[in-house]
Amino acid sequence: MDPGLRPGAVRLRRVAIVPGRGPAGVKDPEHWRHAVWSSLERAFRGRGFDVVDYATSVQAYERAGLPMDDARPSRDRYADLAQGLGVDLVAAASYSTSQRTDGIAFIGTTHYVSLLTLQLYFAEKGQFGARIDASGDTTFTTGLMLAGGLVAGEVFSIIGALGCQIPAQCNPTFGLVGAVLLGVGTVGDIGYGVALAWPGADAYWEQSFDEAVKKGLEPFLQSFAPTAFPGTAP
Repeated sequence: MDPGLRPGAVRLRRVAIVPGRGPAGVKDPEHWRHAVWSSLERAFRGRGFDVVDYATSVQAYERAGLPMDDARPSRDRYADLAQGLGVDLVAAASYSTSQRTDGIAFIGTTHYVSLLTLQLYFAEKGQFGARIDASGDTTFTTGLMLAGGLVAGEVFSIIGALGCQIPAQCNPTFGLVGAVLLGVGTVGDIGYGVALAWPGADAYWEQSFDEAVKKGLEPFLQSFAPTAFPGTAP
């Protein structure tokens, strides 16, 4: 954050969110640009900002020629964009993603990680005053029920085997219970994994974007949102 941009020193009421770069080769880039925009729009609007709609923001961004100059943002072009849209703040968003799975034996945790970068252009000051970098990590874990069923099944099988060392005291119930628990754990874990996978990877990525936006943008919104200054003129 630029030291000269203190809460209350600039008037922020209306914001435009414009798309930046996403991962190369991503499928359906328009879907993900809109998903990132939607996460940011909810955060800004929830703090009392008036947010320019998606189609208008994108069209103005393209007319200004900013996609061609995305690697080196131009103050003049952003000034024209802010003036044309009548906004106090332009939030230029870019993102990247990664996915990994950490596993031990039967247990695996899948991570959907998003990295979000926001560059904030303050129209009143005619400059980029802040850059925000944040990450979100949405996870789900499978294999716990299978591992639990396996452990419980083995315990009962061992108890049954020890009891059968004396044939007259042999009780097959323990071995049967162990087999049932193993089967229940296996079936339960399969069902649980299907339930987690049912929303699809897109839903987990969108949750990851929401988390990154919340972590990265919330401190700025707490200080600069219109609702933080009840006396600010609309």
